[in-house]
Amino acid sequence: AASATVDVIIEEDLLTNTQVRGDEMMGGLRAILEKHSVTHDVRGLGLMIGCEFSGRKKGVAGAVSKGCLERGMLLLTTGVFETLRF
Repeated sequence: AASATVDVIIEEDLLTNTQVRGDEMMGGLRAILEKHSVTHDVRGLGLMIGCEFSGRKKGVAGAVSKGCLERGMLLLTTGVFETLRF
C-alpha cells in the first residue's frame, strides 16, 4: 500500500500541484488581506499556510476562524499569536 501511494504521488506530480496551489492560495490571501490593516504576514510552504494578524487588536484570528467555520471551512488558531493555520 505504501508503494502504491508513492507511485501515485510521483505519477500524478502531486508535489508540483501542491506548490502551485499553495502559491495561488497565498497570493489570494495576500490580495484579500492587504485591504485590511489587521494583517501582519502570510507565509507557508505548499499548502501549509499561516496568516498572522497584527497584535493591535486581540481576537481577530478567532473571529475569522469562527466566520469561516460557519461557512464550512475549518481553520486552526494558534494559542500564542494571532495566527490562523490553513
